[in-house]
Amino acid sequence: MPATRAPSLPPLVRAALLGAATGSRSTLGLQAVARSTGNRTARRAAAVAVLGELVADKLPQTPSRLEPTGLGARVVSAALGGAAVGRRAVAAPVAVVGALGSAFGLHAARVAVGRATGRPDALVAVGEDALALALGVLARPPRGLLPA
Repeated sequence: MPATRAPSLPPLVRAALLGAATGSRSTLGLQAVARSTGNRTARRAAAVAVLGELVADKLPQTPSRLEPTGLGARVVSAALGGAAVGRRAVAAPVAVVGALGSAFGLHAARVAVGRATGRPDALVAVGEDALALALGVLARPPRGLLPA
């Protein structure tokens, strides 16, 4: 069965979606850049980085995404990824705005859901993972704009 492709969205919408995904999981922007290279090794390395972040995010010693290092990584990753999927100069800042908004917004939502439900943070984080990955899939350009 062929893989389902994201609907064709305007480039700046894709950049904003990728930025929002990157605000949640910083490696998703770099994964978009790796896909744009067409290099199989780069794509695989980026996939491993995404999986590693999905695991590391659940560990109690992982620092907050709102600390300067975490925000900086998200800004850089979103800018690079936004440029890769948005295909316009203005796409990078659009992705950065999306990343910063989602970094703060999804952090607040994750805390609120955890408090409201009494569920452990790691369990709530799995829902956030699903949202971030879905946003990343929606941000992918239609087949033919990026190498497979």
